[in-house]
Amino acid sequence: MQQVSATSNEENISQIRKAGGAYTRRKGAEMKQVTAGCRFCGQFLTFEAPDSFNTEDCSLLSDEAVKHCNCKESANFRAIESARNSTEKYIDECFEGSPVARVAKEAIMPVINGDIESITIDAGLGVKLNLKTSSKKYIKAKYTVTKQTELES
Repeated sequence: MQQVSATSNEENISQIRKAGGAYTRRKGAEMKQVTAGCRFCGQFLTFEAPDSFNTEDCSLLSDEAVKHCNCKESANFRAIESARNSTEKYIDECFEGSPVARVAKEAIMPVINGDIESITIDAGLGVKLNLKTSSKKYIKAKYTVTKQTELES
């Protein structure tokens, strides 16, 4: 079992998400161990948390256990989540809060899952975003801006 410790009730989940090693606890804080199972293989991981850590927080730990489990299914889940997150970030950088960003983000998981092979979103004025499956990774995103000029005289 892997063990991760956290420093305060508010920081537990965020620190467990970042966990790559052990965290030190605050002096005088009463700590307890909580366990959570990987939803794919059932392996239990142990996390150290303050006594104030409640059962609602513990239910969130099963998602965190997936992020630390060594089974193939959880590794695949982490890779897909990473691809989704990086693609969402790329879309945010390209469209900066535009309604097109929301539509594009909705298409990410169908492309990653293979339900859609490719989708092109034409935002007008020569701006396009293409999302498609990739042979090397899960998804490939391409943002293009075409500048056209025309003169009639």
